Amino acid sequence: MNDQSDAQPFQHLLLAVDGSKNANRALQTAAQIAQQFHSRITLLSVYRHISYTNRRYNQIRFGPIDDASPVELSLKAIAEEVLHEAQKTLNDLGINQIEVLIRRGAPATTILKAAEEKAADTIMMGCRGLGEIEGLLLGSVSHKVNSLSKCTCITVR
Repeated sequence: MNDQSDAQPFQHLLLAVDGSKNANRALQTAAQIAQQFHSRITLLSVYRHISYTNRRYNQIRFGPIDDASPVELSLKAIAEEVLHEAQKTLNDLGINQIEVLIRRGAPATTILKAAEEKAADTIMMGCRGLGEIEGLLLGSVSHKVNSLSKCTCITVR
């Protein structure tokens, strides 16, 4: 990522959405920032496959999406629906500089990687998503992203 200390703030927002109430609040906040700063927004939804045989390796699947299980295809469809709704909301608010990404993987790692790949200067997300109880024990996605990000993070409650 480039040194952005001289750059205008909020030029490129990466907004992670999962359909939760806090993600929807983050969407509204991102819309306000985008309107004020003429920001472009990359919408990102991350889905992960749940392996019932070994949760430790649930991020590993080899082969094309055609080989995916019905569960994984359902999770991907939900992520696509969340992205579609978020994009529609932004469009209704007059925001059209939007890129849409859907990724599979561990949420925090995937969000950080996407922000770096897309050279986002700000990551926005809800403070608590639709994640499992493990977030309470191992730390939430938003906490991990805030701790490890190389750019500004805004966590919305």
